[in-house]
Amino acid sequence: MSVLECLSSASVETSAFPRCELLAKSLPLPEFAIGDLVADDWEAEDARGVEYSATDFGEVLGLRWISEAESWLPQNTWVYFVRWTHSTSDVFSYPTYDGEPNMGCDLRLIKRA
Repeated sequence: MSVLECLSSASVETSAFPRCELLAKSLPLPEFAIGDLVADDWEAEDARGVEYSATDFGEVLGLRWISEAESWLPQNTWVYFVRWTHSTSDVFSYPTYDGEPNMGCDLRLIKRA
């Protein structure tokens, strides 16, 4: 199946076709792949105003190319969907999947799939 045939039925952002055909569209390679283990280091403030930091750990479930700016997401970037498995914080319950996209710059690789 050619790239044009793939694109006739779905957009680049949502279609599923071999990586070699994806590369034919001249998109940059994503930083992370499905199955990669990643971490997100974050800082927050508790109810008393005390700042603290924590790290969430998870697995990449999917990724999406953003060709046009959406909400808070800049254009021409990859975003990643992560199932969070555990954290150094006890603020949230884990495992969890919130369905929110994560920017690659907010994640760091722990282990390749």
